[in-house]
Amino acid sequence: MSWAIVPGDRGPRWRTLVLVGLGVLQWVILGLDLAIPSVAVYSYLSLPVLASAVLARPAWTGVLAGQAAFLGLISAALLGYFDTPQGWTRWLLLLAVSLAGWLVSWVLAQRDEALERAASAESRFRLLTLATSDVVLEVGADGVIAWASPSVQTALGFTPDEVAGTRVVGLLHPADVRSLRSDAQEARDLPNRGALRMHRKDGGYRWMDVQGDRLPGDSGSQVIRLRNAEEYVEHVRGLEQQANTDPLTGLFNRREAMRRLQAFASRRRNGTGTALLFIDVDRLKEINDTHGHEAGDIVLTALAGRMKEQIRTTDVAARMGGDEFVVGLTGVDTVVDAAGVADKIRQACAAPISLTDGSTAVSTVSIGVGLQVGGEDLADVLKRADQALYAAKEAGRDRVVTATEKSATG
Repeated sequence: MSWAIVPGDRGPRWRTLVLVGLGVLQWVILGLDLAIPSVAVYSYLSLPVLASAVLARPAWTGVLAGQAAFLGLISAALLGYFDTPQGWTRWLLLLAVSLAGWLVSWVLAQRDEALERAASAESRFRLLTLATSDVVLEVGADGVIAWASPSVQTALGFTPDEVAGTRVVGLLHPADVRSLRSDAQEARDLPNRGALRMHRKDGGYRWMDVQGDRLPGDSGSQVIRLRNAEEYVEHVRGLEQQANTDPLTGLFNRREAMRRLQAFASRRRNGTGTALLFIDVDRLKEINDTHGHEAGDIVLTALAGRMKEQIRTTDVAARMGGDEFVVGLTGVDTVVDAAGVADKIRQACAAPISLTDGSTAVSTVSIGVGLQVGGEDLADVLKRADQALYAAKEAGRDRVVTATEKSATG
């Protein structure tokens, strides 16, 4: 019969039962010794102990055989020291030696069973990590990766050996490292859950969902699981875009525009100028009545694209609703500069727009310009820009009017 370590093996329990039987055998030998004092039965005490040793841990048979022989010598020495006593004294001495040998073998058997259970659990864990596409990292208390599953090569391009021995934060995007709460945490932990950008061997980054769990004990080590989160992040971004943008033009909607414009207002307090352009499309109703509402949507989309082309990436263009738009300009210190950008937008929007029926539509825009003064509230700036827009409409449309000068261009 083989006692190889196999996950789920019931062998160790049977070995324990056999060890108990051998202990009983030792008691029988002691009984024979008591009944037949003339026979040196104690010399055979080492045999059950040796058998127990073989069953307790086969790999250490040689060592434990020596132990069994040593117990036999102890029994002989004790009997010799007491001049081979008879009766209960002899029996108790032999019993003590026998129980000692049986106890040692039983303890070793229990340890063997515990080692086999641990090896079985570790074997299952390794098999699971091989079967999953998730990346599993074992990270020490010092933040150094002690072990990585083979799936790390599929996910990030690194072999397990290339990852082992490196700091786990070395796999993170620098911006994500800075977002961690403290240097102490950077040295040890990743967040218990969240999407982070992980460094790939080819130089790029991949979004990975991170889950971490502390290992039992006081070692401070943890097991970190990384799962591909690219689709999840794209889905979240899509939802955010739907919530923050106008579905027709792709510009920011009113809610997101106001949030971003409030950020612009705070920049003014930090010394950076902010201007608001309130834009209204001229005679859009006439286009809808002549060519239909689908044509009106085409015009709005085209004008939105032209507005974005005339501003910087640091600026904001938003559709407030209907035919009204707002553009926020940063880094503008004078109303003249803001009016210059507004006039570029006005001229770009005046170009003909092709419709689906082959015809063209010409639409112009009127623009009111408001420049934030000092710590002026954003709502007040927008109100002044709206008043300037009304003045542009009253002056004949297709023009730019500033809130301070009320002068037109165009």
